[in-house]
This record gives sequence, C-alpha cells and structure tokens, in this order.
Amino acid sequence: MCHSLMESKMVQREKKSFHCEICDKQFKRSWQLSEHLRTHTGEKPYHCGICRKAFSCNSSLRRHRTVHTGERPYQCKICGKTFSFSSNLKNHIMTHAGMSPHQCEICGKTCTSNSNLTKHVMVHTGERPFNCEICGKSFMSGSNFKMHKMLHSGDSPFQCEICSKSFSSNYNLNKHMTVHTGEKPFNCEICGKAFSRRCHVTRHNVVHTGEKPFQCEICDKAFSSNYNLSIHVMVHTGERPFNCENCGKSFSRKCHVTRHNKSCN
Repeated sequence: MCHSLMESKMVQREKKSFHCEICDKQFKRSWQLSEHLRTHTGEKPYHCGICRKAFSCNSSLRRHRTVHTGERPYQCKICGKTFSFSSNLKNHIMTHAGMSPHQCEICGKTCTSNSNLTKHVMVHTGERPFNCEICGKSFMSGSNFKMHKMLHSGDSPFQCEICSKSFSSNYNLNKHMTVHTGEKPFNCEICGKAFSRRCHVTRHNVVHTGEKPFQCEICDKAFSSNYNLSIHVMVHTGERPFNCENCGKSFSRKCHVTRHNKSCN
C-alpha cells in the first residue's frame, strides 16, 4: 500500500510541467518558465554593476561578469588551458580525446558542439539570420549583431583605464590596450618581426612573397594591400580628403598633412 502510494506521487511529479502559453514550450520547474517568459517580454532585470548591461536571467549575468574579472577557474589537466565555464572545459577536453560528434555534411569538418556546427554550416549556406533594422546589414551570429547595434546607439561600455577611450566590445578594448602596453604577440615566421595584431602579420607577409593581389581597374597597376590601392586610385580621381586646419590646403594622404603642418603652424 505504502509502496504503491509512493509510486503514484512519483508519477504525478514526473507528469507535472509548467507550460508557456505563448509558444507551448514546457518546463519542469516554475523558475525555468519564469526565465523563459522573459524571452517573449524582453524583460532584463539583472544588471551588471560594472557596465550596466542587462540580462534576462541571473546565470547569464554571472557568465558576463567573467568578461570584467577575467576569471577562468576551470583548467584542462592535459594542456593547462583555462576556461570561464565548466561546459567550455568539457567541450575542450573532447578535442584531446578526438571526440567531435558534430560533423558538417558538406565539408566533413567536425565541431565540439551542435551550436558551433550550426554556426559553421552558415559559412557554406551564406545564411545571415540577424538583420539590422537601421542599416539593413546582416550577421551570422547574435553576438556580432549586438556589437553592430552599438555603432548605431553609440553604446560603448568597455572603457580603457589608461586613456578613457571606450569601445563597444571587450575584444576591441583588448586590441586597443596593446597601444599602451606595447605588446606584440604575433610574429612573422620568416623574419621574426612582431606585430600587435594578426591581420598586420598577414599584411606584412606580402613583403616576403612579393604578392600583389590588389589591381587598379584604371591603369592595371598592382599593390600588396587594399589600403595602398585606395591611395593610388586618388591619383586618377583627384580626391584629397585630408585638409590642413590652418590654411585649408588638401592632401591625398594623412601623413602628407602631418608633414605640411610642421611648416604651416
């Protein structure tokens, strides 16, 4: 009798669920439903005390705080790499074990999680599901879309403690910090020259290869970078976008204005 009563209560608990009336999604706990409902209402009651960014649930706020603290308590025992969250560590450990169950059917590339696979497939399909209502630009990931929206809103919550310059993302702030620290972690494998950004190494490599992939459509002259091509095109267009603030004289390059200013002051 007692045993059957206990079984009956367990069945009731298993059957009990909390149902979203908007999208029909079901949850085992009432607090899970409460958090889910905020995805429909847009409510974000949890605020970061540092940058005031708002979140719909407390777990997302805790995850965000590590951006400011730099805390990475989860360490891989194999290679020593550290992570902010245990889920990221678990995905990383799979790479050591050779376990990548999420495989792209188009190119065969394997990913450590289904979300990473979904993002990867967009490279093949060209899908960009996140669209900016202001300028029409589209993005593959929600994080890139959020950063883009800050360009329109002017929101720059990440501030440099040295010069007070602010940025829309922590990634851009970290790139900026190399200006103050002088850090140059990216090296040319041929000559050893160091750079603060990886893209600068790529641009530098053409010095060794002699490659000039950027060609002028007017005179067919070739250049090693798109920047140098843009400057060259001004020879044909006559464009002089840089002006001296003292005398108004215009120049095609910013460095020419700087040189001119020394004699114009």
